[in-house]
Amino acid sequence: VAHNGSLFAGNGYWTDQPGDDPRPGAQILRKDGPDAAWEQERNFPGAVRINAMKSVTITLDHEGSTLETPVTLLLADAGLATSRRSGPLLCFMRDDATGEWEESPITPEAKRAYIRVFGFHRDVETGREHLFAGTGGGEIYRGSYDAETPGRIRWESSPEYTNPDFDAGPFKRCQGFCVANGKFYASVSPRLLERQDGPEPSWVEVFRWNPEERAGAGLRGITAVPALDGDHEVILGSREQEGRILRIDPENDYAVTDELRSDLFFDETVGDFRGGKLVAYNRFVPGPHPVTGEPVHWLTVAG
Repeated sequence: VAHNGSLFAGNGYWTDQPGDDPRPGAQILRKDGPDAAWEQERNFPGAVRINAMKSVTITLDHEGSTLETPVTLLLADAGLATSRRSGPLLCFMRDDATGEWEESPITPEAKRAYIRVFGFHRDVETGREHLFAGTGGGEIYRGSYDAETPGRIRWESSPEYTNPDFDAGPFKRCQGFCVANGKFYASVSPRLLERQDGPEPSWVEVFRWNPEERAGAGLRGITAVPALDGDHEVILGSREQEGRILRIDPENDYAVTDELRSDLFFDETVGDFRGGKLVAYNRFVPGPHPVTGEPVHWLTVAG
């Protein structure tokens, strides 16, 4: 994540094999320039990995008042410690003045006590700015900026959304947020949800994918990109285990098109890749093509 002129990364030990190497726990690293070395900012003993990070710029406080100066915050999760599969849910907030990471408690009891993804949205009905934390248990929590609260985010302890399929099997998690055409969306297995903004918000299913081949087969990396006609935005998402990148069109009754068969693409271009199905861990990241300068989207691929 780029934040205040530096690049931040999350390091983890999700598939680390036992051996004599040290296991300090998940780490947050910082790089201050193209030629600068990576530095460790914080480690989290017992945590398996950093699941999510997000930099947000906030202009309104929790009461809807305009801040004298916009505030930029960097949020991170350090969950998946074995003792935190359920229990207290918290995120970490960077103090840019000191480089320290403050705890920001969300709720004393969550079904899966780790944050899979962060989101940010300005409610089109109320005008309020909200931060969102999507969990491994398919819950969505909402918060807003409060300089007097530890971690500077005032979180609501009850989720705004709870996955009704949580008890149907594992991995009914929230895997992405995005804003498309001014509307806020969440991917919570096995459905894509649209938030109905207002004083009493709700979440409505707009697309449901086929039954999973395995429990964890969700829709990863949802990202809004311009439609081919340039008149609106469509949503890209990666169907885990199916090896498909989908294009979902909100302006055409959420019609779904295969953007790319990612498993076949990597077999054809790389050879026997033995991967290509787990694509876009968090999102498709926009940027310029390094040669042509044309806009492209970068994505991660697990092999």
